[in-house]
Amino acid sequence: MMFIIFSCCDNHDPNPSIYWGHCSLDVNGLVEDFNPRSYVYGDKFILHFDGYHKTDFIRYSLTIGNLAKKVYSTDSIESLDGQNQSEYAAFYTFLADGDVQGNVYEVLPNAPNQFEITEYDTTSNVMKGSFFFTFVVKPGFKNDFSTPDTLRIENGEFKAKL
Repeated sequence: MMFIIFSCCDNHDPNPSIYWGHCSLDVNGLVEDFNPRSYVYGDKFILHFDGYHKTDFIRYSLTIGNLAKKVYSTDSIESLDGQNQSEYAAFYTFLADGDVQGNVYEVLPNAPNQFEITEYDTTSNVMKGSFFFTFVVKPGFKNDFSTPDTLRIENGEFKAKL
């Protein structure tokens, strides 16, 4: 007797249990909805926002990291380089069914970039906040020629849980 088991992913749930909360933002003037998740390490954390295509495949991803667990605001946002001592941000696009990396974007230096936590409940670990960034394609990481070289992220608002 032989058993054959097929396994597959259900791509029709763009909001699986790894996400909690909501995020909306303007990407070059187009309003997009993203799903937030977080990663805690020590007294810091990373917020990761995934945006899905209408076919339920991931198409955008925004990462903001090295964040403090408190109400505060910062405009000292760096590009992600693996050695970051202060807050950082990066933006990614994905191609095909979401498993092919498109462009990698880094923070445009000297542009207005800001991240703010406006509310933080230490009991529930729920927070709210806002942000805006200007990103440019990282040299050598332009794989998606359907997206612009510069992205302006404005009116970013989120509610997430650590």
